[in-house]
Amino acid sequence: MDAAVQALLALRQEGYVHPFKNLENAVPDIRREYLAKEAARQRLRKAKKLLRYKKS
Repeated sequence: MDAAVQALLALRQEGYVHPFKNLENAVPDIRREYLAKEAARQRLRKAKKLLRYKKS
């Protein structure tokens, strides 16, 4: 189970109701969103690393 799903379950326990009626339908969307953000973070990390090398 990935971090996004665990975070959602934790929110659910605190009484947060997700717009989706049931969690099963929500999970793929949340995972997709999480993976997209993670990919963007990695691209940014790579770009920063490349910039650092170009400067030197």
